[in-house]
Amino acid sequence: METAIRDEAWDYISLQQTSKYAGMYDTFSPYLTNLINYLKNNATNSDVQFLWHMTWAYAENSTHSGFVNYYDKNQLRMYDAILNASDIVETKFKIFRIIPVGTAIQNARTSSLGDSLCRDGFHLNETYGRFTAACTWYELLTGNCVVGSSYKPNTISPFEAFISRMSAHFAVIFPNKIISLSYCTKED
Repeated sequence: METAIRDEAWDYISLQQTSKYAGMYDTFSPYLTNLINYLKNNATNSDVQFLWHMTWAYAENSTHSGFVNYYDKNQLRMYDAILNASDIVETKFKIFRIIPVGTAIQNARTSSLGDSLCRDGFHLNETYGRFTAACTWYELLTGNCVVGSSYKPNTISPFEAFISRMSAHFAVIFPNKIISLSYCTKED
């Protein structure tokens, strides 16, 4: 890790908790404090900013042991826990920005895409799941709205790209609130 940190004068360094513990703030201590201190001591840019990648709740049908054991197989419970833990991290560690991918994924789940954004119940699918995450990162870091973007991977439909962009855009604007996209249909 030291080699990577010292390789460049990074403007941003992103952090996250492993997904199954992402909603359990008590699992972060003292590790996050130690990690941030380590990063500050080894970063070559004294103005480096820390970002927090908010992970997403698992699919409702996930059989991941963390989902079963820690969140009672309840997607909204997991999402709310991740949101709360992320808010604590932002405040306690003066994180520059939360990247609200978890909220973007929940937004997309309200559309006709439903709960299909994960390929195995917990990892994002390699098409519109990952594109939704990428759109969230892009809009938050650049300030450029993704809604009007013409780019889309050739592996997704125009509708899937539209939902991905809208989900990300609303997550950046309202990072702590799920915005329903149920009104979006494939004819839009």
